[in-house]
Amino acid sequence: MYELKAALDGGNVTSIKTDIIFAQTVMQLDGDIITRYHKELFSLSEDAKNLIINTHNQGVISGEKQWRGTFSFLISLVQGIANLS
Repeated sequence: MYELKAALDGGNVTSIKTDIIFAQTVMQLDGDIITRYHKELFSLSEDAKNLIINTHNQGVISGEKQWRGTFSFLISLVQGIANLS
């Protein structure tokens, strides 16, 4: 709750009580993919920066596969119900 309040209040994002989100990707239903990186990511060591970016990219790929699977299931379900009637 504290992190949410700090974000909504525009509080001090460098506070120890608030986590920094170094990388964020938004996949919109219209196909747009927006990736944002926190400026402090680029002040980290090369190894730390690469680890964060690679881990983030793997998470994005995993999330995309999960959404594709969910949409495929829903489409199959709707098609199956349509074929029954």
